[in-house]
Amino acid sequence: MFAQDHAALAELVAKNDMSESVILGNRGEWHFDIPRDSFRWQQPVPIYAQAAVLAGDQLLIAGRPDRSIDDAIAFAEGRATGELWVLSALDGEPLHHQTLAAPPILDGMIVVDGQVFINTTKNEIACLQGAN
Repeated sequence: MFAQDHAALAELVAKNDMSESVILGNRGEWHFDIPRDSFRWQQPVPIYAQAAVLAGDQLLIAGRPDRSIDDAIAFAEGRATGELWVLSALDGEPLHHQTLAAPPILDGMIVVDGQVFINTTKNEIACLQGAN
């Protein structure tokens, strides 16, 4: 995961005569590498991120573990667990980690009134209450 200031992104857009959606890869491909020295922070997170929500100064990321081929087989067979990571949006520092009964579906997470709702691959909705 990484965070980049919008001003740095706008500079890349202007310099390369491209739209933000192309630079951020929203069309399924990257046209160039975003220079890492333009990142505000970067933090390795050991999951395949499938859902992300920015809630105040916290970034919540949920997905399946990034481990081995055995985990990929477990995922395909519906036996995989998921993980939720909470990072500081200010500096990327991990604040919380929790194992989930199943991975989330793509973009299957929302935060409402301090509660996290995650729609999982087992067709269940997990509701988690945050400490703050």
